[in-house]
Amino acid sequence: MNDYYVYLYLTDNRIPYYVGMGTGDRCYRHCNSYDAPVPAREMIIILKAGLSQVKAWAMEQIFILMYGRKCDGGILDNKARGGSGWGGGCPATEERKRKIGEANSGRLLTEEHKRKLSDAKKGKKQSAQAIANRVRNVRRSISLCSPEGDIVFFESSKACALFLSVHQSTISHLKRGKTKSVKGYTLPACSP
Repeated sequence: MNDYYVYLYLTDNRIPYYVGMGTGDRCYRHCNSYDAPVPAREMIIILKAGLSQVKAWAMEQIFILMYGRKCDGGILDNKARGGSGWGGGCPATEERKRKIGEANSGRLLTEEHKRKLSDAKKGKKQSAQAIANRVRNVRRSISLCSPEGDIVFFESSKACALFLSVHQSTISHLKRGKTKSVKGYTLPACSP
């Protein structure tokens, strides 16, 4: 089907800041408003319509390459190089990571949303490598050095979290080195 098109978003000064491709009203309701806020209709240019998906991908890539992404020294807000996948995405800046973190902070999922997430994963097998990585990264027991210098042994991260009255993820952060101490407790210097 040749119902794809390539579009361009312009600033008020008519400078391009985003190239995309899609069908229907995609250019007027762009999904990722953080990366490319949708401008007024008169600032949206349809560069070419009546394309196959493959031709639209190719044309999108050409225009992104032509104008250049900001992370590559160009003028576009595009994070990816365009085409059939995310490939070549710009590394997220600390500012962007902070904004995403703030947007997700305190977000509660409804029971329906949790069920849908669960249903989406059912029947999907993990690769042997993913399982091996998870097993390698999970240590059942944990030893901590108390503020007084004593070594305290816990059967599991969960037991450790209960003892310290913290969330289990806090213990995971400690084990991974993201946090140096939790309520004065640290990993022993000789910890494996």
